[in-house]
Amino acid sequence: QDVSVFIVSNQRLQVFEKPVRNRLNHVAQSFFEFARSFAESTGDRTFEARLALGLARSLATSTRFVLDEDFAKSMFLKSRYLLEQLLKHPADQLETFKLPQEVLVD
Repeated sequence: QDVSVFIVSNQRLQVFEKPVRNRLNHVAQSFFEFARSFAESTGDRTFEARLALGLARSLATSTRFVLDEDFAKSMFLKSRYLLEQLLKHPADQLETFKLPQEVLVD
């Protein structure tokens, strides 16, 4: 959950200047790679599925802090997309779930 909260906390920053947003996107992707690598090294086979659930929760609940309606809607739709992807995936094969990378960036 800490990984998802960190990623979404950076995403929800209402900074839209391209260089700053690019840096925030890079931080999110780098942190994800670090966390995934750590999960692999500890034998955590369902990390990406659990991260998807954490991101979905963090994205949905963070919309209350976002005053820009379009930005909040985008966050909520990302949350829904993640839940839909998880529901499409066979429940007995969560170790093969891959987090859609597009949810990490804006």
